[in-house]
Amino acid sequence: MSKTSPEKVTEEIWMELPFTDKKYEISNQGKVKSYARSQKGEIIKGRDIGGGYLSIDCKVNDKKKSYYVHRLVAELFLDKPKEENEIVIHKDGDKSNNNVENLEWCTLKTRFATKRKYIPDYSEKFVKSCKASKKTSEKPQDGHDYFMYKNKYHRISDNGSCLFIRVNEDGKWKSLAIAEIILRDMGKLKPSKAHKLAYRDWDYKNLNKINLFWETQADKSTRLLEQRPLQLDRIRKMGQSHRKEIAQRKKDLIHKYLEEGKSIAKISRLLNIGYTRLYNYINENDLSAITQYSKKEEEYD
Repeated sequence: MSKTSPEKVTEEIWMELPFTDKKYEISNQGKVKSYARSQKGEIIKGRDIGGGYLSIDCKVNDKKKSYYVHRLVAELFLDKPKEENEIVIHKDGDKSNNNVENLEWCTLKTRFATKRKYIPDYSEKFVKSCKASKKTSEKPQDGHDYFMYKNKYHRISDNGSCLFIRVNEDGKWKSLAIAEIILRDMGKLKPSKAHKLAYRDWDYKNLNKINLFWETQADKSTRLLEQRPLQLDRIRKMGQSHRKEIAQRKKDLIHKYLEEGKSIAKISRLLNIGYTRLYNYINENDLSAITQYSKKEEEYD
């Protein structure tokens, strides 16, 4: 079958891929058909390998090989390139449009010199979509929520833990929590890396100024337990039940040191027992009377 120029293509024409043992066909519209599993043939969709370029896998000599669809169409339906190392370009810039009318051979030098010539329509659509997504000084009326930042409205996003906006600063896109922006405008900067955004009513969607502040994880845990006294009491009891008992040898030494008049602080250091733990042990076992001598020692320490 003779090759057909793009201007004369009026109907879909199929040609065999000569290197695949008559198992594959390709059309001048960029469609690929496989006869590997069916005598009637089945259309192969191909896969996007990036940038919109489509690729197909064919078995050649029992080995799988990948081929660009636009390259196969050009090799079978366009005249041979005039020079070596010529590439195939898409005239409208749409890499998924592999119709032979949209393909052309050219050198890299010609490609870069005439790049704008081949993608005016595609670029125009791209520019329109960009204009629609630009940040604007007028609040869009599209049913979505927006936040004013640096005199422009930014669409609000929700990740389940905070409300944020996407901004481009110094050529880099980044996410900014709205609560942090509000606190920063109030002069309340983040104290340290350990501090996180916090909400007094636990509702991250409530961006009222009095509802926002900074807190550490420890502060958050304490605040949470204060609002749940039963849970706090249960945790304290759990801590007491899991507290390791002081060894009998150390108990004997505690009695000895107390009788000698040593202070609780000194006994704590000598026996490597926490001061609070030692203090509680003394009170729980009615040993506080013995500590009257410790006060005298503390005066001389």
